[in-house]
Amino acid sequence: MKNLRKSEGFTLIELLVVIAIIGILAAFVMVAVSSSKKKARDAQIKSALAQVRTSAEDYYDTNGDYDGFTAAAALTADVTAAGSTLIVNENDTGYAAGAQLINVPADSWCVDSTGVAKLEVGVTFAAQTACP
Repeated sequence: MKNLRKSEGFTLIELLVVIAIIGILAAFVMVAVSSSKKKARDAQIKSALAQVRTSAEDYYDTNGDYDGFTAAAALTADVTAAGSTLIVNENDTGYAAGAQLINVPADSWCVDSTGVAKLEVGVTFAAQTACP
């Protein structure tokens, strides 16, 4: 009789299958993390715009109108750090501030002097003093 020796390791095929499964799982995790990062940057933009609204209302309380209001450099830097550009339009009776979102680049977030804070789907924020 032949002396059959039992192997104590894994075969090359078994190792390759395990590596392939790990690679597929890692790809799913990377996609989820990337999406979460974009959503976090959008939340940062929305938060900065809420702070712009507070700053504008403080300016109005002090000066009696919005004419001359500009967003603080720190708020502009918050939006820029998130990867977007803050746009503030004002006149003596109102203001609007907006920024393009990261997760869906065709969308923008807008706040204005009427208290509106909303998502503008497929609209790039432009020169206006009220959210469309």
